[in-house]
Amino acid sequence: MRSIRWSELFRLQCARLALDDRVLDEILWGIEWAVVRDVTRYPAVPCTPYRVVHTNEYPGKPELIMFYEILTEELVEFVWIEENTEDRDDPLKW
Repeated sequence: MRSIRWSELFRLQCARLALDDRVLDEILWGIEWAVVRDVTRYPAVPCTPYRVVHTNEYPGKPELIMFYEILTEELVEFVWIEENTEDRDDPLKW
């Protein structure tokens, strides 16, 4: 079973999002579940060790962008999270 950890920066950014804990937990649970099941599900960011997750906006839930790194076969680290405040169709083109 693959494990997921959050970097210190990721934790700080989660706090800065100022979302209700239940809402953030719901969003992250779904993403973490998907990553644990298939670590390569989300696209790689060229020339970096990261993969990017781009969530959709739902009522009461913001659109988020998250980056994670596959550290080992058994360990993934989420390193960045932010609210998508711009109209970005393709997060790989930043």
